[in-house]
Amino acid sequence: EAAQAAQARGLMPGGDDYDQFIAAYAQRNWDPNVGRLAQQARDAARQSTFTTPLSKNRGVLVSVSSGVNDIINNHPMLRFAVPFVRTPTNLLKFYLDRSPLALKDLMKKDVFNALKGDEAMRQDFFGRTATGAMGFFGLYNLAASGYITGGGPRNKHERELKMKTGWQPYSIKTEDGWVSYRRLDPFATFLGLAADVNETLQAAVAANDQQAADDIMNIVPAITIAAGKNVASKSYLTGLTRIFGAVSDPERGGPSLLQQLGGSFVPSVVHQSQTAFGDEDLRSINSVLEAIQARIPGLSEDLDPRRNFLGDVQQHPGQGEFFSPFTYTETSNTRIYSELEKVGHGFLPPRSTKNGVDLHQFKNNKGQSAYDRWLELQGETRIYGRTLEQELTRLFNSAQYKRLPEEAIEGLDRSPRVSAINRVLSKYRAKAFEQMLREFPEVNRKSEIGQLIRQNRRMGRDVSQLLSLLEDQ
Repeated sequence: EAAQAAQARGLMPGGDDYDQFIAAYAQRNWDPNVGRLAQQARDAARQSTFTTPLSKNRGVLVSVSSGVNDIINNHPMLRFAVPFVRTPTNLLKFYLDRSPLALKDLMKKDVFNALKGDEAMRQDFFGRTATGAMGFFGLYNLAASGYITGGGPRNKHERELKMKTGWQPYSIKTEDGWVSYRRLDPFATFLGLAADVNETLQAAVAANDQQAADDIMNIVPAITIAAGKNVASKSYLTGLTRIFGAVSDPERGGPSLLQQLGGSFVPSVVHQSQTAFGDEDLRSINSVLEAIQARIPGLSEDLDPRRNFLGDVQQHPGQGEFFSPFTYTETSNTRIYSELEKVGHGFLPPRSTKNGVDLHQFKNNKGQSAYDRWLELQGETRIYGRTLEQELTRLFNSAQYKRLPEEAIEGLDRSPRVSAINRVLSKYRAKAFEQMLREFPEVNRKSEIGQLIRQNRRMGRDVSQLLSLLEDQ
């Protein structure tokens, strides 16, 4: 009986409070009011620090998380992918208890009766839901006005184009740029969900479905979609997201998962110090070893920089003071990226394998790969005296281009502006590739062999000897 009473108050064997309670209970020398007060104080402390135990009577979310936590405790290797369970769950629970979704609990008979019989509980419940609802719709208006961003386009190349204009996902707009709020949990969830709902409804408008966007009934699925998108963006769920990606698409997700696990062995504080040491460029990663190398200041500079489809180097978001948790970007007025963002197409960089040759495998005396040099030359090459940037600017200013529609027709035709841009890109990429081959004779030789293999195969000839030459390093 004493053990059950102690357990009801959250006291566990082995603690001083537990032993004292058992002794007092045995002598019937205890005050139930004191125990209740202590329990309320402990619960308040746990809520404030998001350390409330994952008991299965706290709802579906907590119940599922409790099961996940049990699995991880039984298989410690899973901690590499999901290092935290209790705190992230309590952070999400904090939001759900203050969102309009909490009102559905009124339909539960036990909750309704508890609220009816407890004035303090009733005030707490309606206070949470009222402030949460007002906060959501207030923040939604800010997001609709462009002051708060959500996750942005699903296509990573479209997202990178927006980021080149200074835009940043899950950020607040300032006078000079954008400041990330991703590390402000649990309040970041309020901001992010409102922004993601706004982006979901805007996507409906972009798909020429204005009626669906205006229909109040679509708010519910919009909130559901936004909630999933927002939760998946959390840094503490990155490992779990990558596991699901590896299971659903092993060819792409598998290497990404291994690289993430390898890089995780380097402490984050070491990785975040890179910008302080002057290495502001993001790095191209193609193996687990490079994932580790990219997170170590000094060693990361030996890797190729990460470039976008125009050949421009991508950089880490600013962090202000040393180790600041809030990244920021400054607004850019570059005409090219503003126009590309308006077109809304995810332009892809060229493939790193050309004519059967992996361009990452060949490096010059500076340690630069043939692929990175190709992308770099793409921005330096001139045709009729104009660089790629100058040619695109000329295209965007032309009357013919301005007459072309920006919008695509879903399932039928993409924007004609996309085709016009791709024609310019193809010309500059082809000339840059020719220049790269002159600088990398070994790549040139293997590329010629690759072309011969394709020609002979079309004629039905044996290509076994040519394949051996191509594979010979």
